[in-house]
Amino acid sequence: MPSIPAGHAAPVTQERIATEHSSWLMYADYDPVSLRLEVGFKSGQIVQHWPVYPQTWLDFKAAPSKGSFYSFAIKKVTPPIEIKK
Repeated sequence: MPSIPAGHAAPVTQERIATEHSSWLMYADYDPVSLRLEVGFKSGQIVQHWPVYPQTWLDFKAAPSKGSFYSFAIKKVTPPIEIKK
């Protein structure tokens, strides 16, 4: 099991958020055990990012613009692995 860096509280269970206010993001699923983030796009594409630490997930959920946060704090830090085009 991956270790959580100091100061990063882990969510207890897998969690999904809908991003209905985004013009291109549809949903984001986060698994705190594997530190894996799955992102679904309105185009139908699905990608995963790993490792995404719990604090990044909490910051993503709190971000006023999920798309901007995703582009600059997630995609640039952990390149996406495409699982569905």
